Amino acid sequence: MKKNKLILMSLLFISFQSWAIWAPLSLSNLVKHSDLIVLAEYDKELSLKIGNNGSKWQTIQFKVIQSIKGGIKSKTIKVHGWKTGKCVPQCFFENMTGDKMFMFLGYIQK
Repeated sequence: MKKNKLILMSLLFISFQSWAIWAPLSLSNLVKHSDLIVLAEYDKELSLKIGNNGSKWQTIQFKVIQSIKGGIKSKTIKVHGWKTGKCVPQCFFENMTGDKMFMFLGYIQK
């Protein structure tokens, strides 16, 4: 089984300046199905693309403070955020540098 990309399943914010839209799951299901759970700090936005219809796509870099489940050797992770006009699970980060959050990540199987 090849594991080469991570997908953000959900996150919990632990600071008040954080903003994002996401589809929450139960905590027990998140822990069970997450391949990686980390305490991470918002570092910087690496890219932002805005479509004609107002949709947005971004790539954010997070600093890994602590790995809680699964092993991660990297000190940073990159997460893709998106926001569209449709009612689907979305996660768009309009955060401040230094905001901290728990991130629940799963591998995309290819």
